Amino acid sequence: MIVYHGSNVEVKEPRILKPSHALDFGPGFYTTLNRDQAVDFAGKVVLLYNQLVFATEKALAFIRFRKSEVLA
Repeated sequence: MIVYHGSNVEVKEPRILKPSHALDFGPGFYTTLNRDQAVDFAGKVVLLYNQLVFATEKALAFIRFRKSEVLA
């Protein structure tokens, strides 16, 4: 299974972010099965198809990071 993560900064390795009061989600590494949705996440969430969260370091260990891609 391939999952995608969208961000407004380059992600060089998956990691669990600590919660921020400015954000509406809890700690975790959020992913989606939909590449277009991940691209949208880099700006703002427009339409939510699906979301998978890796909320612990143990869960995150199951991800094999393949690459980081910066979109212009």
